[in-house]
Amino acid sequence: NLDKDSAIEYVTGAGPGGGPLVKVLEKDGKVNKQFYAYATNFTGGVDVAVGDIDDNGVDEIITSTGPGGGPHIKVFKADGTLIKEFFAYGMNFYGGVRVSAADIDSDGNWEVVTAPASAGGPHVKIWDATKGTVVKELMAYDTSLSTGLDVAGFDGGFVTVPGKGGGPHVKVFDKSGNMKKEFFAYDGTFTVGLRVSVGDATTSKSGNEIVVAPAATGGPHVKMFSMTGSEVSSKLVAFESWWRGGYDIAAFKGGAMITSMGGRRTSLRS
Repeated sequence: NLDKDSAIEYVTGAGPGGGPLVKVLEKDGKVNKQFYAYATNFTGGVDVAVGDIDDNGVDEIITSTGPGGGPHIKVFKADGTLIKEFFAYGMNFYGGVRVSAADIDSDGNWEVVTAPASAGGPHVKIWDATKGTVVKELMAYDTSLSTGLDVAGFDGGFVTVPGKGGGPHVKVFDKSGNMKKEFFAYDGTFTVGLRVSVGDATTSKSGNEIVVAPAATGGPHVKMFSMTGSEVSSKLVAFESWWRGGYDIAAFKGGAMITSMGGRRTSLRS
């Protein structure tokens, strides 16, 4: 919720191959606001997250660059006004960064969580985004893993999954970085990578769910799990079964948004 009204908005950033244009969309698809998060000639794509970073009751937009870009994290107001920026990893790292936001440590203030998007080790960092300082960092998998990760924060912890080339190995961590659960979302031979999101998608009394989708060259087979790893649904076929370009996904209270990637005309489906 970026404007204090009763309706949620969707925030999108172009994937790899696209420019750094961030859009704020109403639920009917109408563009509310848009802005360029980075230099207009950057075509590595942008990852986006939302969260109330400054604790003023209105969500901010957090961005990171895709593969080919430096580890440059930015925090914006919904109108594109830059609030804060910092570098999540070494200045010579150009593998891109995945970004998420949540009240990771359950103290009432939101944090930003980052992970290398590709070609980087499994180095997850939790940030106080108002200061640009690291609160916690850890290696989520064996240090030899160099596929990059996707990461999703939630109130009290975060979830990680490997990128393209890694297995479908989902891990759930608490606010201190202790692994509380791990499981395989697909068959162990599945190595196209995953995208992950966490949210109360079913609005059941069980709380949040973990929603995963194939990241690249995978079909539209979306799965949903409880926070303890039990399968809630494995029959969510979001797009035509023939499309193998990969997907991105974002869970929210009462549902999820899924978008196609990898070469077809991009569309969002709820």
